[in-house]
Amino acid sequence: MMNDPAKPPTGPLVQTEDKTLPPPLELQQRYLDLQTADVNGALSVMKEETQMLDLHIKPLRRGMRCAGLAVTWHAVLANHDPVPRTQEPYSRWVKVWEHIYPGSILVYQPGGEMSSGHLGNLYSNMVHSRGAMGAIVDGNVRDSDGHERISGWNPFSRGASPLEAAPHLKWMEPNVPILMSGELRRYIAVNPGDMVMADGDGVIIVPRKLIMPVLLKAEEIRNKEKPAEKAYAAGENPDDVMKKYGAA
Repeated sequence: MMNDPAKPPTGPLVQTEDKTLPPPLELQQRYLDLQTADVNGALSVMKEETQMLDLHIKPLRRGMRCAGLAVTWHAVLANHDPVPRTQEPYSRWVKVWEHIYPGSILVYQPGGEMSSGHLGNLYSNMVHSRGAMGAIVDGNVRDSDGHERISGWNPFSRGASPLEAAPHLKWMEPNVPILMSGELRRYIAVNPGDMVMADGDGVIIVPRKLIMPVLLKAEEIRNKEKPAEKAYAAGENPDDVMKKYGAA
């Protein structure tokens, strides 16, 4: 599914007015040319913390990867079941796809409920059609075979479940700061517009103010490692390769 260029998204976080960063799709592509290891390396050189999400959050299938600016959403456990869905502003908060734009990633915290499936393939089709190439779920996906049928879609989650989550959760306002489970600390704050980088090694959140410095440093690291990788694979003397590229 592709976004219809004749009907551009009108969500409040389309980053067209931020002149300090390249357009979202350019940022996305440049980060996709990297690995999370490159991003971690850049952060380490810069003496910045690597905001790594819990390593149990994995791609649905090996080889999936995504990058983009965060559109956030979260839920809390309901104190009554089922949750009424008709009152304002609650009914508007469910329409997270209205906030999605090309170059974005949905980051979803379902409030710690771990038995249900929290993001189904129908909702993912809505989000993907608006321009998101993936989602990061601190819970489970639902309809996992359906997720696989969405071309170019890359969901990351703790697992999968067929159980419906909606009766047990109360969804909150989208695109506000949220907390996701962390690896090096208990929680990682994710703000709308932060960079999300996710591959088979895990998910890293790059705060917005560090998006460009980290990108430039990570590209520098990657540009050194690419020829070094080829040299090592070709059987060249490791000491010579190390001296030439400074990478091992």
